[in-house]
Parts: sequence; C-alpha cells; structure tokens
Amino acid sequence: MKAQLLIIGNQVRSVKRYARLFIILVFLSGSIFSACAKPVDNTVHSPGEPPPDSPEAVQTPNKAEEPTPLPIASVMEATVVKTDPERMTVKAADGTIYTFAGVIKDINIPADYQNAGFALTISFYGELDPALPLQNAVISHIGVTEKQENENALLLRAIEILRGMDMKSKVGQLFFIPCPGSLAAQTAEEYRPGGYILFSKDFEGKTKEQISADIGYYQASSAIGLLIGVDEEGGTVNRVSWFPELRDEPFLSPGKLFELGGFELITEDTGEKSELLSALGINVNLAPVADLSGNPESFIYKRSFGDDAEQVSEYIRSVVSVMCDKNMGSVLKHFPGYGDNPDTHDLAAYDNRAYDVFLSNDFLPF
Repeated sequence: MKAQLLIIGNQVRSVKRYARLFIILVFLSGSIFSACAKPVDNTVHSPGEPPPDSPEAVQTPNKAEEPTPLPIASVMEATVVKTDPERMTVKAADGTIYTFAGVIKDINIPADYQNAGFALTISFYGELDPALPLQNAVISHIGVTEKQENENALLLRAIEILRGMDMKSKVGQLFFIPCPGSLAAQTAEEYRPGGYILFSKDFEGKTKEQISADIGYYQASSAIGLLIGVDEEGGTVNRVSWFPELRDEPFLSPGKLFELGGFELITEDTGEKSELLSALGINVNLAPVADLSGNPESFIYKRSFGDDAEQVSEYIRSVVSVMCDKNMGSVLKHFPGYGDNPDTHDLAAYDNRAYDVFLSNDFLPF
C-alpha cells in the first residue's frame, strides 16, 4: 500500500513539472508570435514625444497633395497695327499699343489675322506693361468673336476692293466732296470720289422719293460705293429737317433735348434721325459735335453740348452707339480746342493753353 502511494505521489509530481513546463512554453511562444507580428521600435524619441504606437501619436493619414493650379490666361480685345515674322503690334481697346515677340511663328496665325486693322481676341499669360517696347507676357491663343468676325469681313472686303483699284481710283477715294448737282453721276463715274456731302440746296423743293432716286442714280454711276453725307446735328444746323416735306419740324439741338428729356430723349431722337437719313439713301451724318464750349459768345456755343468734358463724353458715347446700331456713319467734330476759339471758316485760330488742359478736358469727348 505504501509502495502504491509512493508511485502515485511521484506521478503527480511529474505531472506538475510537465504542466509548469507547458505553461512556460506557451508563454514563450506567445512572446515570439507578438515579436514577429509587431517589430520592436528601437527608435530614440525626443523628450516629451509620445511613442509611435501611443494614442497621442496616432494621426490621420496624409491626403494626396493637390496639383498646382494652372495659371489663368488674361484676355483682351485689340486690333492689329502691324506684323512681321518676329513680332506683332496691336492696339488695345483703350488705345494702348503693345508689341509681342515670336507670335507669328509660334502660334501659326492665319494670314488674314495679320492684316492691319483686323480685330482680334488675344489670350496671354503674364502682365502687360505699356512702358516696355517688347512685352514679357506670352500670347497663348488668338481668335475672334462673332462681332469681330463681322467687322473683319468688312475689312477683308475693303482690302479686296483696294487691291483691285488703279491709282486714279485710289486718289479719288481720298476725297469727300460737295455734291456737284447735275454733274454728280458723271463725276462719280469719271473721278470715283469717296463720297458726296449734301447741303440744303440738294434737298430744297424735293420729295423723299426724288431725293432717294437721285442718290440711287449717283451710286449706280460709281464703280465703288459712295459715302453720302449730310450735316444733321439738330438745332441751328439741319440740312434735311428744315423742309416740311421731309419732316414736320426741324430736329432740336442736343442741349434742348437734354433739357426736355435727358439722355433718353437724345438717344430716341438719334434713332429717328438715323432712320430718316437712311431712308433717303444717306449713310453718314456729320455729327455729333464733340467741341467743349462754355462761352455764349463763341461761334460753336449753340451747337456744343456744353463745357463739362465728362458729360459731353457721355453724350458722344450715347449718340455714336445708337448711330452704329442703325448702320449710320458718324463724325466727331470739329477738333479739340475749337469750342471757345474763333470761327475758322474765316481765319486761323490759336490756342495757347497748356497741353495738360487738353488732356483733362478737350481731348476726352474725342
């Protein structure tokens, strides 16, 4: 019996030893597995810096860097001044001149786009500097808007006509002369003038139909379309509306119109005037008057819109805009500084004011 108990006791002690050994092996195997699954960080961290596996150090993954945005091109409308294989010079809408290098060969501009006076829309990168003889800005694209395309079509037509002219015709086109009455058709055919200016004598005693027929005859006699002009300013200068057969009453002066109804009445009057002249065959009104005058004694005072340069400029913009819409040619007259000077129909006039005065006043309406 004692021998049996001894054997059992020895067996129990052996089981305990194996159990402890098993537990040790399990612990070691777990440590080895953890070490394989997560490498030990042996990095030396700065004082106060949390270990990389601590909650404080866990950060949101960095987002992908956004691409650098492309530069935005600037756009301007301009007309061609001149071109050559190395550069292009254009005039912006405000009158500023810019020259760009390498445009013709770099962008492969169509030949038509290189004509002087051609209207373009230019896209470019960089800044423009009017003081530079050659711009640092680079042109990226040249095109035309629908409006510019229509304007350019007229220019191309004019170029085509010009190329077909002989020297006599080219010289004749330089002259816009008083209508020679009964000799108008013959003169148009022989000398090919640029156009005729009609005065009161050309309308007196005639109906609208007769005037239209006369002008049509002049046009048919000319190989090149004639400019047919008239001075129909309103007020003291009217060639057409003086005659009741052509209008019930003469057109009022711009100043009087403004007094009665402001710019709204002026634009309405300009529209009616342009339509009347067009119906007669007239395509140029030698108006509006852009001279500044504040002296009631001056020759041009009654025909001027006033001496406020900004207000006169607004008047000119309003009138010319309506005339363009009605396909009526306009002429800004007479010239800066004429307003309060003597009548140059009779003698020469001199204006001794400083040039800066013209820049800030008389030049603005023109």
